[in-house]
Amino acid sequence: MNEAFVVGTGGHRLRYTATNVTVTDRVGGEFGTAADEQFVVVRLRVTAIGGSGVRLTSDAFGLASRSETYPADREAMLFVDRALDLRTVAPGATVEGVVVFDVSPEAEGRRLRIEPANATAGQPQYVVLD
Repeated sequence: MNEAFVVGTGGHRLRYTATNVTVTDRVGGEFGTAADEQFVVVRLRVTAIGGSGVRLTSDAFGLASRSETYPADREAMLFVDRALDLRTVAPGATVEGVVVFDVSPEAEGRRLRIEPANATAGQPQYVVLD
């Protein structure tokens, strides 16, 4: 946590810093949505360090455990402020926001997986959450 790392290549490079992880059974307050199992909410700071603007989508994020990989919960992300889905990061700009996952409470060894944005080349990066 709180260590910066770069994902992507060329003009689509993004610097990520995972700043906080919370676990909850509901997001979005009174009119939000409840988790099927439990929500893991990961707060990230993202800076575009390449020369191009980069479009963030929830497809770039996953939560891997020892036994399963969970996609970002797009429905739950509709109920949170500053979701990192369908946002563009201008060159040199920084945005902060969250990614939400609906995860089994028994999931062990949780790691956030971040794929390069916009289907660019490069390897995914992992951040240990447990």
